Amino acid sequence: MKIKFYLTIVIVLLLVLSACTNGSPGNPSAKDILKSNKDADILQYNGLIYENVENYDYLTDLNHVVKIDEIGEVKETKESYRGFNDFSASKLPVGSKVFSTSEEFNYFLIIELNEEDIIYTVILEG
Repeated sequence: MKIKFYLTIVIVLLLVLSACTNGSPGNPSAKDILKSNKDADILQYNGLIYENVENYDYLTDLNHVVKIDEIGEVKETKESYRGFNDFSASKLPVGSKVFSTSEEFNYFLIIELNEEDIIYTVILEG
């Protein structure tokens, strides 16, 4: 009788623990990026991390990516991933304007800094 009781407890605990784990790791967070590269130039918007495209050699012809609407500005520059929220950036100064791009290129944001446009691309899992 005790064996059935303990076996039931173990099975329930295993079910609870397996339900608490995420089968899919999801999109990278500021913590993921900055832990692997403390010099990464990132920005968070709508819970997603965007990185400066200068780090991607294969993204060379981006002249067709244009600003559409101003969606906000950088609220804080953080050296650490702790407290990284929307409109937090690792390198961009506070006040840098953030613009959306056309729906065709919605994986990009454009940052206006010192009258120069800097393109950031979203980092997605996979």
